[in-house]
Amino acid sequence: MKQKARRAIQYGVPIIGLVGLAWFLLNTPPEATDNESYALLIVIDGAKGDTWKQYADDGKLPNVKRIFMDDGVWVDHATSVFPTITGAGLPSALTGAVPGRHGIPSLYFFDRVQQRYPVLYVALEAFDWNDWLSKDVKTVWEHFDGPNDTLAIGPALSRGADSVVTFVWNLNYKPIEYRGKVQVGMRKLKRKLTGERPARMTVVYNGWFDHMEHGLGATHPDMDAHYKAIDDLIGEAVSVFQKTMDEREEAIGRPVKRYIAIVSDHGHQDIREVYSIDKFVRNDRGAKVLDKAWTELFGIKLKGDVPDDFRSKEIVLAAGEGHALIYLPTPILAEDGEAVAKLDWSKRPTLEMIRDYPFHGQRIDVVGAGIAWRDAVKFMLAKDWAKGVVHVYGPDGEATIERDGTAATRSSYRYAVINGVDPLGYATDERVKALVDGQFHHADKWQLATCETEAPDGPVMLFQAFDVVDRAPDLYVSAAPFISIGDLVDGEKSASKHGGLTKDESWSTVAFSGTGIAKGQVHTARNIDVVPTLLTLLGQPYDPNELDGRPLPEVVGTPPRTAAP
Repeated sequence: MKQKARRAIQYGVPIIGLVGLAWFLLNTPPEATDNESYALLIVIDGAKGDTWKQYADDGKLPNVKRIFMDDGVWVDHATSVFPTITGAGLPSALTGAVPGRHGIPSLYFFDRVQQRYPVLYVALEAFDWNDWLSKDVKTVWEHFDGPNDTLAIGPALSRGADSVVTFVWNLNYKPIEYRGKVQVGMRKLKRKLTGERPARMTVVYNGWFDHMEHGLGATHPDMDAHYKAIDDLIGEAVSVFQKTMDEREEAIGRPVKRYIAIVSDHGHQDIREVYSIDKFVRNDRGAKVLDKAWTELFGIKLKGDVPDDFRSKEIVLAAGEGHALIYLPTPILAEDGEAVAKLDWSKRPTLEMIRDYPFHGQRIDVVGAGIAWRDAVKFMLAKDWAKGVVHVYGPDGEATIERDGTAATRSSYRYAVINGVDPLGYATDERVKALVDGQFHHADKWQLATCETEAPDGPVMLFQAFDVVDRAPDLYVSAAPFISIGDLVDGEKSASKHGGLTKDESWSTVAFSGTGIAKGQVHTARNIDVVPTLLTLLGQPYDPNELDGRPLPEVVGTPPRTAAP
């Protein structure tokens, strides 16, 4: 009997204590903080700005219209970074930095120093986004210090998020919704037990929408079901967020600030013809292309490695539908000065060498060979590293871009047509030609003047693409309008594309709604402006020099930015 009593005391007292503690925590109101502000950032892969606005006006995106157009700020001509590919655009949307700063130039690229060739959309390599992102930039989550301040639902890039639900594959809307609800539910239970406040920054990402656009085309009638599904997902996410904010207000007895933003990484353009750059380089030119050594399961590529004998290869070709990255080794010539003794992949060839490149016993102009493929190519880019000048080569002319400064969006740029027809069309465009005057003009002037042209924000975005020195290619190829040059993803099965610099591919979705934000429209902004805008709204300190985007004055209530600060 005494033994049972001792056991009752031994086990009963702690249990009673835990129950009492739980009762105390559940019935003790949480303490309000000085900064009760919260944000929900919705990232939709491939949401093309003009299409989304039209579909919202037509009633096909009722939640988007209600939240962001009827009661928020919509950016009419939001532009993406270059290349207009998820690998470059998603990190930019989540950091506020251009690819030249955040270090991921595409979904597939070659690192000349590490001699690695990642393909970030295959199963196992999709876990590597956080590692490839530069340590010198912060994700939107890394600006928050609290142990449970941030939540990420969906993106493979999630560095710094306290709670993460990652999707390696592009999954349909319901899996994201269900797993997201479980995560939100678990956090809600934890907050009740510990008295913690909600996550201050929640990010929800969906890549399935972009996947379906590739299969059908952005405006195909069968896409209507996917517009409805993505709009339902947005409505559900906003509903959960607003309910959580209402509960927080009830708990602390005063209003909280709440903000919602939507952003996309790029737009889309329909494909009318396919020209395979891979076949052109291999079959027509006979080049030995570096292929990865793939680990596969049931024919599905899981992970790839650069083979040990890659130094005999003559080119690395990383191609998507709208763009391609071309990497070349430096040929080391034999004593006769003509024959190639070996290929040095650790050294980047000079622009002069690329224009007079030893190849199969002859000298070829690599740029000229590419431009001759005129039906498929809008322009090619190369950098003269010695002079710090980026060259834009079109089928009928050449231009150069120079930058006065080092920060992409805070510098000034000079764009000059060297010969023939302007590859970007600025010199004859009434909206832009005043800037093609031999002088340097601030990045904001270029953004404003070019946002409605077929080369939005060209001088800024094309120049910065080479800033990630070890991973920048020797040549960028931007496909001609409505042409696909890549067959490494979906090939001829794709109905639409992105990656190059056209108005359609660059046209992003950017919009805001929330406490104190007056309804309105903004003519243009960059998708990299979303992160600093949200941080400013939340009163969250950050170093503006670490970002390329800047807060939108129309949203945060500051004086309009000048064209030349």
